Amino acid sequence: MIITSYSLLLRTELKRLLSARRGLAWEALRLADTRHSDRGDMVLHNIRGIRGIVLERYGNALVVSSYVPNPPIDEILEVFTPMTWCNAIFLKERFRGGESGRIWGETQVPFTVAEGNMLFEVNPAKGINPGLFLETRPLRRELATGLLFGRSVVNLFSYTSSLSVAAFRGGAISVVNVDSSKAVLKRARRNYELNSLPVEPQAFSLMDARRKIRSWTSRAKKFGALIVDPPPRMPGGMSGMQWLESNIQDLLALLEPAGIMIVIAHEPSLGWHDFQNRLGISGRRIYPDPDVWPGVGITPTKILVYQHDTPDIFHTN
Repeated sequence: MIITSYSLLLRTELKRLLSARRGLAWEALRLADTRHSDRGDMVLHNIRGIRGIVLERYGNALVVSSYVPNPPIDEILEVFTPMTWCNAIFLKERFRGGESGRIWGETQVPFTVAEGNMLFEVNPAKGINPGLFLETRPLRRELATGLLFGRSVVNLFSYTSSLSVAAFRGGAISVVNVDSSKAVLKRARRNYELNSLPVEPQAFSLMDARRKIRSWTSRAKKFGALIVDPPPRMPGGMSGMQWLESNIQDLLALLEPAGIMIVIAHEPSLGWHDFQNRLGISGRRIYPDPDVWPGVGITPTKILVYQHDTPDIFHTN
Protein backbone atom coordinates (compact mmCIF):
# COMPACT_ATOMS: atom_id res chain seq x y z
CA MET A 1 0.00 0.00 0.00
CA ILE A 2 1.31 3.45 -0.88
CA ILE A 3 0.92 6.01 1.89
CA THR A 4 -0.02 9.36 0.37
CA SER A 5 -1.32 11.22 3.41
CA TYR A 6 1.12 13.19 5.55
CA SER A 7 -1.15 12.62 8.55
CA LEU A 8 -1.23 8.86 8.03
CA LEU A 9 2.54 8.74 7.46
CA LEU A 10 3.17 10.65 10.67
CA ARG A 11 0.87 8.37 12.66
CA THR A 12 2.66 5.34 11.23
CA GLU A 13 6.06 6.73 12.25
CA LEU A 14 4.86 7.53 15.77
CA LYS A 15 3.57 3.99 16.22
CA ARG A 16 6.87 2.59 14.94
CA LEU A 17 8.77 4.66 17.50
CA LEU A 18 6.56 3.46 20.33
CA SER A 19 7.06 -0.13 19.30
CA ALA A 20 10.83 0.35 19.39
CA ARG A 21 10.61 1.76 22.93
CA ARG A 22 8.62 -1.11 24.46
CA GLY A 23 11.71 -2.85 25.81
CA LEU A 24 12.75 0.19 27.87
CA ALA A 25 11.53 -0.01 31.45
CA TRP A 26 12.15 3.59 32.52
CA GLU A 27 9.15 5.58 33.74
CA ALA A 28 10.66 8.69 32.15
CA LEU A 29 12.08 8.34 28.64
CA ARG A 30 12.38 10.13 25.32
CA LEU A 31 10.20 8.77 22.54
CA ALA A 32 11.34 10.99 19.67
CA ASP A 33 13.60 13.96 18.95
CA THR A 34 13.50 15.78 15.62
CA ARG A 35 15.43 18.92 16.55
CA HIS A 36 18.46 17.93 14.46
CA SER A 37 18.48 16.36 11.05
CA ASP A 38 21.64 14.32 11.76
CA ARG A 39 20.25 12.38 14.71
CA GLY A 40 17.02 11.15 16.28
CA ASP A 41 14.58 8.44 15.40
CA MET A 42 12.09 10.12 13.13
CA VAL A 43 12.97 10.17 9.45
CA LEU A 44 10.42 12.75 8.32
CA HIS A 45 12.69 15.78 8.20
CA ASN A 46 11.70 16.57 4.64
CA ILE A 47 7.99 16.56 5.42
CA ARG A 48 6.42 19.87 6.34
CA GLY A 49 5.85 20.41 10.04
CA ILE A 50 7.88 17.59 11.57
CA ARG A 51 11.15 19.29 12.51
CA GLY A 52 11.60 20.63 15.99
CA ILE A 53 9.43 18.19 17.98
CA VAL A 54 10.49 16.26 21.10
CA LEU A 55 8.19 13.66 22.66
CA GLU A 56 8.87 12.45 26.21
CA ARG A 57 7.02 10.21 28.58
CA TYR A 58 6.95 10.98 32.31
CA GLY A 59 4.95 8.33 34.10
CA ASN A 60 1.40 8.53 32.78
CA ALA A 61 1.92 11.81 30.94
CA LEU A 62 3.21 12.66 27.48
CA VAL A 63 5.16 15.92 27.12
CA VAL A 64 5.34 17.47 23.66
CA SER A 65 8.07 20.10 23.36
CA SER A 66 7.74 22.13 20.19
CA TYR A 67 10.60 24.29 18.94
CA VAL A 68 8.60 25.34 15.89
CA PRO A 69 5.11 26.78 15.40
CA ASN A 70 2.15 24.60 14.42
CA PRO A 71 3.24 21.16 15.67
CA PRO A 72 1.18 18.18 14.43
CA ILE A 73 -0.99 18.01 17.55
CA ASP A 74 -3.97 16.26 15.96
CA GLU A 75 -1.84 13.31 14.85
CA ILE A 76 -0.10 13.10 18.21
CA LEU A 77 -3.45 13.06 20.02
CA GLU A 78 -4.81 10.37 17.71
CA VAL A 79 -1.83 8.09 18.36
CA PHE A 80 -1.38 8.59 22.09
CA THR A 81 -4.83 9.13 23.60
CA PRO A 82 -5.93 5.48 23.13
CA MET A 83 -2.87 4.19 25.00
CA THR A 84 -3.60 2.81 28.44
CA TRP A 85 -0.59 4.48 30.07
CA CYS A 86 -1.36 7.96 28.73
CA ASN A 87 -3.63 9.92 31.06
CA ALA A 88 -2.65 13.42 29.96
CA ILE A 89 -0.72 15.28 27.26
CA PHE A 90 1.15 18.52 27.88
CA LEU A 91 2.50 20.96 25.29
CA LYS A 92 5.57 23.10 25.87
CA GLU A 93 5.94 25.77 23.21
CA ARG A 94 9.68 26.31 23.45
CA PHE A 95 9.80 28.73 20.54
CA ARG A 96 7.65 31.10 22.62
CA GLY A 97 9.92 30.96 25.63
CA GLY A 98 8.66 27.83 27.34
CA GLU A 99 4.91 28.35 27.67
CA SER A 100 3.31 25.17 29.02
CA GLY A 101 -0.16 23.75 29.35
CA ARG A 102 -2.27 20.60 29.34
CA ILE A 103 -3.92 19.96 25.99
CA TRP A 104 -5.64 16.65 26.76
CA GLY A 105 -6.65 14.43 29.67
CA GLU A 106 -6.41 14.74 33.42
CA THR A 107 -3.65 13.99 35.89
CA GLN A 108 -2.66 15.53 39.19
CA VAL A 109 0.53 17.59 39.08
CA PRO A 110 3.16 17.44 40.35
CA PHE A 111 3.62 13.66 40.49
CA THR A 112 6.51 11.27 41.07
CA VAL A 113 8.38 8.96 38.73
CA ALA A 114 10.78 6.20 39.68
CA GLU A 115 14.29 5.73 38.31
CA GLY A 116 15.97 2.66 39.75
CA ASN A 117 15.58 2.91 43.52
CA MET A 118 15.08 6.68 43.41
CA LEU A 119 11.94 8.82 43.23
CA PHE A 120 11.70 12.24 41.60
CA GLU A 121 8.93 14.79 41.48
CA VAL A 122 8.05 16.15 38.05
CA ASN A 123 5.65 18.83 36.92
CA PRO A 124 5.07 18.99 33.16
CA ALA A 125 2.46 21.75 33.57
CA LYS A 126 4.97 24.52 34.27
CA GLY A 127 8.49 25.58 33.42
CA ILE A 128 10.80 24.65 30.57
CA ASN A 129 11.70 21.20 31.95
CA PRO A 130 9.41 18.94 34.01
CA GLY A 131 12.17 18.63 36.62
CA LEU A 132 14.19 15.60 35.55
CA PHE A 133 16.78 15.80 32.77
CA LEU A 134 16.79 12.56 30.77
CA GLU A 135 20.21 13.41 29.31
CA THR A 136 21.87 12.81 32.69
CA ARG A 137 20.18 9.48 33.51
CA PRO A 138 23.38 7.43 32.88
CA LEU A 139 25.26 9.75 35.23
CA ARG A 140 22.64 9.26 37.94
CA ARG A 141 23.07 5.53 37.44
CA GLU A 142 26.84 5.77 37.99
CA LEU A 143 26.43 8.08 40.97
CA ALA A 144 23.90 5.73 42.55
CA THR A 145 26.33 2.82 42.25
CA GLY A 146 29.23 4.54 43.99
CA LEU A 147 31.05 6.93 41.63
CA LEU A 148 31.45 9.46 44.49
CA PHE A 149 31.42 7.01 47.40
CA GLY A 150 32.81 8.51 50.62
CA ARG A 151 33.26 12.00 49.17
CA SER A 152 32.03 15.45 50.13
CA VAL A 153 30.24 16.78 47.06
CA VAL A 154 29.25 20.19 45.70
CA ASN A 155 26.49 20.31 43.09
CA LEU A 156 26.66 23.63 41.22
CA PHE A 157 23.56 24.63 39.24
CA SER A 158 21.87 21.82 41.16
CA TYR A 159 18.34 22.46 39.80
CA THR A 160 16.04 19.88 41.44
CA SER A 161 19.05 17.94 42.79
CA SER A 162 18.41 14.62 41.08
CA LEU A 163 22.19 14.15 40.78
CA SER A 164 22.60 14.84 44.50
CA VAL A 165 19.98 12.23 45.37
CA ALA A 166 21.89 9.73 43.21
CA ALA A 167 25.21 10.68 44.84
CA PHE A 168 23.74 9.99 48.28
CA ARG A 169 22.38 6.66 47.06
CA GLY A 170 25.93 5.81 46.02
CA GLY A 171 27.50 6.62 49.37
CA ALA A 172 28.49 10.30 49.22
CA ILE A 173 28.96 11.58 52.78
CA SER A 174 27.60 15.09 52.12
CA VAL A 175 26.25 17.21 49.27
CA VAL A 176 25.89 21.00 49.06
CA ASN A 177 23.37 22.10 46.42
CA VAL A 178 23.95 25.55 44.93
CA ASP A 179 21.35 27.27 42.75
CA SER A 180 20.16 30.84 42.24
CA SER A 181 16.47 29.86 42.09
CA LYS A 182 14.48 29.60 45.31
CA ALA A 183 11.72 27.70 43.50
CA VAL A 184 13.96 24.90 42.23
CA LEU A 185 15.67 24.50 45.60
CA LYS A 186 12.21 23.99 47.09
CA ARG A 187 11.67 21.21 44.55
CA ALA A 188 15.11 19.82 45.42
CA ARG A 189 14.11 19.55 49.08
CA ARG A 190 11.01 17.67 47.99
CA ASN A 191 13.18 15.17 46.08
CA TYR A 192 15.25 14.67 49.24
CA GLU A 193 12.07 13.99 51.21
CA LEU A 194 10.82 11.49 48.62
CA ASN A 195 14.07 9.56 49.01
CA SER A 196 14.18 9.74 52.83
CA LEU A 197 17.27 11.97 52.84
CA PRO A 198 17.82 14.55 55.59
CA VAL A 199 16.76 18.05 54.53
CA GLU A 200 19.42 20.15 56.28
CA PRO A 201 19.51 23.94 55.72
CA GLN A 202 23.25 24.00 55.04
CA ALA A 203 22.78 21.51 52.18
CA PHE A 204 20.84 24.05 50.07
CA SER A 205 22.54 27.32 49.15
CA LEU A 206 20.51 30.00 47.39
CA MET A 207 23.33 31.84 45.64
CA ASP A 208 24.90 32.54 42.29
CA ALA A 209 27.44 29.80 41.54
CA ARG A 210 30.25 32.24 40.77
CA ARG A 211 29.78 34.08 44.08
CA LYS A 212 29.76 30.78 45.95
CA ILE A 213 32.99 29.67 44.27
CA ARG A 214 34.67 32.95 45.21
CA SER A 215 33.54 32.56 48.81
CA TRP A 216 35.01 29.07 49.02
CA THR A 217 38.27 29.86 47.25
CA SER A 218 38.87 32.87 49.52
CA ARG A 219 38.74 30.44 52.46
CA ALA A 220 40.76 27.73 50.66
CA LYS A 221 37.88 25.28 50.94
CA LYS A 222 38.37 21.87 49.32
CA PHE A 223 35.90 19.17 48.34
CA GLY A 224 36.11 15.57 47.28
CA ALA A 225 33.93 16.08 44.22
CA LEU A 226 32.22 18.75 42.13
CA ILE A 227 29.24 18.36 39.83
CA VAL A 228 29.05 21.31 37.44
CA ASP A 229 26.04 21.51 35.11
CA PRO A 230 25.44 25.09 33.91
CA PRO A 231 22.38 25.79 31.76
CA PRO A 232 22.93 26.26 28.02
CA ARG A 233 22.29 29.99 28.37
CA MET A 234 23.29 32.06 31.38
CA PRO A 235 21.90 35.45 32.49
CA GLY A 236 23.57 38.16 30.45
CA GLY A 237 23.87 36.06 27.31
CA MET A 238 26.90 33.93 28.22
CA SER A 239 26.62 30.28 27.20
CA GLY A 240 27.11 27.49 29.71
CA MET A 241 30.28 26.46 27.89
CA GLN A 242 31.67 29.99 28.11
CA TRP A 243 30.95 30.00 31.83
CA LEU A 244 32.86 26.74 32.23
CA GLU A 245 35.84 28.13 30.32
CA SER A 246 35.86 31.28 32.45
CA ASN A 247 35.71 29.41 35.75
CA ILE A 248 37.57 26.15 35.16
CA GLN A 249 40.72 27.14 37.09
CA ASP A 250 38.74 28.23 40.15
CA LEU A 251 36.78 25.00 40.00
CA LEU A 252 39.96 22.95 39.90
CA ALA A 253 41.24 24.90 42.92
CA LEU A 254 38.29 23.60 44.95
CA LEU A 255 39.26 19.95 44.46
CA GLU A 256 41.05 17.88 47.05
CA PRO A 257 43.98 15.73 45.83
CA ALA A 258 42.47 12.98 43.66
CA GLY A 259 39.19 14.87 43.74
CA ILE A 260 36.65 14.20 40.99
CA MET A 261 34.91 16.83 38.89
CA ILE A 262 31.95 15.96 36.70
CA VAL A 263 31.43 18.58 33.99
CA ILE A 264 28.29 18.70 31.87
CA ALA A 265 27.78 20.83 28.78
CA HIS A 266 24.61 21.07 26.71
CA GLU A 267 26.15 22.07 23.38
CA PRO A 268 24.75 20.06 20.43
CA SER A 269 27.26 21.44 17.92
CA LEU A 270 30.37 20.93 20.09
CA GLY A 271 32.51 17.85 19.44
CA TRP A 272 34.00 15.82 22.28
CA HIS A 273 37.64 16.70 21.63
CA ASP A 274 36.82 20.41 21.24
CA PHE A 275 34.93 20.22 24.53
CA GLN A 276 38.00 18.89 26.35
CA ASN A 277 40.41 21.23 24.58
CA ARG A 278 38.41 24.32 25.45
CA LEU A 279 38.38 23.33 29.13
CA GLY A 280 42.02 22.27 29.17
CA ILE A 281 41.21 18.99 30.91
CA SER A 282 40.46 15.47 29.76
CA GLY A 283 38.57 12.61 31.30
CA ARG A 284 36.27 9.67 30.93
CA ARG A 285 33.16 10.14 28.85
CA ILE A 286 29.66 9.09 29.92
CA TYR A 287 27.38 8.48 26.95
CA PRO A 288 23.65 9.28 26.93
CA ASP A 289 21.19 6.39 26.97
CA PRO A 290 19.85 5.21 23.60
CA ASP A 291 16.46 6.88 23.96
CA VAL A 292 18.22 10.26 24.15
CA TRP A 293 21.04 9.65 21.66
CA PRO A 294 20.81 6.90 19.02
CA GLY A 295 24.59 6.53 18.73
CA VAL A 296 25.27 8.54 15.58
CA GLY A 297 26.38 12.13 15.12
CA ILE A 298 27.48 14.46 17.91
CA THR A 299 26.08 13.83 21.38
CA PRO A 300 23.96 16.85 22.35
CA THR A 301 25.04 16.61 26.00
CA LYS A 302 28.66 16.05 27.04
CA ILE A 303 29.39 14.44 30.41
CA LEU A 304 33.05 14.33 31.44
CA VAL A 305 34.46 12.70 34.59
CA TYR A 306 37.79 14.28 35.48
CA GLN A 307 40.03 13.19 38.37
CA HIS A 308 42.47 15.72 39.82
CA ASP A 309 46.22 15.05 40.11
CA THR A 310 46.10 11.53 38.70
CA PRO A 311 48.13 9.92 35.89
CA ASP A 312 46.90 10.30 32.35
CA ILE A 313 45.77 6.68 32.37
CA PHE A 314 42.50 7.95 33.89
CA HIS A 315 41.91 10.38 31.07
CA THR A 316 40.57 8.13 28.37
CA ASN A 317 37.63 8.64 26.03
